[in-house]
Amino acid sequence: MNIRVRVRPEALLVRARGDLTESAAAELLEQVRKELEPQPRNVVLDLSQVESIAAGALAYVFRIQGETDQNHRMIVSGTSEPVRRLLERTHVVEALEVAASEEDAFRSVAASV
Repeated sequence: MNIRVRVRPEALLVRARGDLTESAAAELLEQVRKELEPQPRNVVLDLSQVESIAAGALAYVFRIQGETDQNHRMIVSGTSEPVRRLLERTHVVEALEVAASEEDAFRSVAASV
C-alpha cells in the first residue's frame, strides 16, 4: 500500500494505492491523525487506485471519518469497481459521503464553505 497525503487549502487530500488491508488502513488512520492534529480540516480520501479493500479495513475508514470535527467532513472519492461493490454489499456506502471523483469531492467541499 502506498499512501500519499497532501494538505490543500480546502481539504486534506489522502491518496491510497494498492490493497487496503487492515494494517494498511491503520497506517492510513495514523497519517490522517497526524495531519489533522494541528488543524482540523475536511478530508478527501481518494480510493481510485485501491485495487481491493479488506472487510477489516472498513472500520478504519469510519475512524478516519470520526477524526473530522463537527465543522468538517470526510468525502470518499473515486472508488474503483471492486471497492464500490464491497461498500455497496456491506451497506457502508450509505454511511459515507461518496463522490465520483476527486474533483467532485473538492467541488462539494468548496460549495459548503
